[in-house]
Amino acid sequence: VVISDTTDLDALFKKARNLAYEKDYTQARQILNAIIEKKPDYYDVGSFLGRTYSWDQQYNEARTEFSKVLIEKPDFSDALDALIDVEIWTEQFTVANEYIKIALGYYPTSEQFLMKKVKVSMRQQDKLTASLTLRKILELNPGNKDALKMLNETGGLKLNNHLTFGYVVDFFNRQN
Repeated sequence: VVISDTTDLDALFKKARNLAYEKDYTQARQILNAIIEKKPDYYDVGSFLGRTYSWDQQYNEARTEFSKVLIEKPDFSDALDALIDVEIWTEQFTVANEYIKIALGYYPTSEQFLMKKVKVSMRQQDKLTASLTLRKILELNPGNKDALKMLNETGGLKLNNHLTFGYVVDFFNRQN
């Protein structure tokens, strides 16, 4: 792939995306790499390159591409999102949780990242965290159908609140 100064990189990126969606990952990656070589700060391209590797189950290569983007732009949500997906797909839930914490540090009200936190919590059998996170999502957006559905489907996610009162009294029959 030869790119000149007059090449429309966005059109080329669109072509690479179409090839990737048709599962022609090799050709798509050639185009994506050529775009990155020409314009290294085109983070959407770098992130999409990582996605092509993850779709092809080349998870280490995907992690490498996402890391390249995140080193340059640590708050790039698409790369964070895709990297979390890779860690979930490879059942690296502890690592996924760390990336979720980073993502929520940048985007604390992101329903997308909060839902990923719920999914990881469910996989780790942490029903309390999942329930609290679902409730937070519903506070942010009471109409979130996915959160409502998950909360309704998982009857075991109900929080049980208990309150106990007690008192103790000491009586003395003499002063002092």
